Amino acid sequence: MSARTPRIVHDRTRFPMVWSDAAQAFIGYFPVTKIQLEYFLCDRPGAAFDQRWYESLLKLNERIAPGRIQSDNFYKAFVTGISPVQAKQFAAWLGRESDETYTLLNQGNTRVRGSSHCCCRHSHLVSNYCCKRSTPSVKK
Repeated sequence: MSARTPRIVHDRTRFPMVWSDAAQAFIGYFPVTKIQLEYFLCDRPGAAFDQRWYESLLKLNERIAPGRIQSDNFYKAFVTGISPVQAKQFAAWLGRESDETYTLLNQGNTRVRGSSHCCCRHSHLVSNYCCKRSTPSVKK
């Protein structure tokens, strides 16, 4: 990372991404949230991501309003129960209309140790994904 590259940037949903020397990329600071997924859904990504599909996800892990998140329910803010294919479609959407490429953190050979803040797996979560941005844009 050059001295001019910021250490924190934001994805198209305005969620923070931090630079990881281990991954040589920006990584989502949090697992993908339901708010981010809702931005994706509002963009009409395809028939597979309809209201019925989202409602089935919420049966696994209900949505919580951001102002109600606490230490005992924070996991409700994150997306759970999506397939790797669906997660890859979300990651591709993050980079659409920009020069950035978003992939899943564990896609390819990238493995990042000690980054539980962005790619943790909790026993009560079905699955969660983190995205990395491998071609960061730098504002001059």
